[in-house]
Amino acid sequence: MNDYEIMIIAKASLKEVGAKTEFKKVTDLLNKHKAKDIKEDYWGKREFAYPIDGMLEGFYTVINFSIDPKEINDIKNQLNIEEGVVRYLLTRPEK
Repeated sequence: MNDYEIMIIAKASLKEVGAKTEFKKVTDLLNKHKAKDIKEDYWGKREFAYPIDGMLEGFYTVINFSIDPKEINDIKNQLNIEEGVVRYLLTRPEK
């Protein structure tokens, strides 16, 4: 098991309730792939440094978790097709 951190930006058009639902889908996906120690840090609505696909803001959250590295590609594939996700960044934090 490796430790990972994922920052996710949800569309502002989803409103706060829709964004939290989107983030719940991600934690459900992590649970489906047997991730451990899932911790979410919701940041709320923030402005972008530059426009992304015509959008100027979005809802941010950071999720820390541990998972078998073999599961990462499937998680990335699912996030790539999720319509409510503007961007995500999956990293392995330094110890």
